Amino acid sequence: AVWLHTGTDIKAAVGVPVTAAADGVIIGYLVDSQFRGGVLIRHRTSFGTVITQYWHVWLRSGFAVGRRVKRGQVFANVASMGSRTHFHFAVFRGEFDSHTWNGALPPRPGCSGFPAFPYKYLNATAFVQAHSAS
Repeated sequence: AVWLHTGTDIKAAVGVPVTAAADGVIIGYLVDSQFRGGVLIRHRTSFGTVITQYWHVWLRSGFAVGRRVKRGQVFANVASMGSRTHFHFAVFRGEFDSHTWNGALPPRPGCSGFPAFPYKYLNATAFVQAHSAS
């Protein structure tokens, strides 16, 4: 099945520091044998709640679920994925639900119970550009 990517992939070297996109709270961390570490950070903004998703990273010492982070604060490092090492960043609109971890979604609803792309995901590149300080 064809699945559409929910975020943006950025080529990066192993160990590169990963910073928080905005002030928020780490609400999720999981480790997957294929994708390495994944982190979710909830941000309360003037335009509603968004959750930023960071995949292929390892949390730094002292960071865990429940920890507050500041915009620009280093909280993780890029994990090794061999020749495919990169960083995945996504922006999810709204509160956490069962699909917030997804890195891809089918183009039509109903595929194994998944919603259709883009569901609650925003264009991550456009979102960051629109909300970056001038």
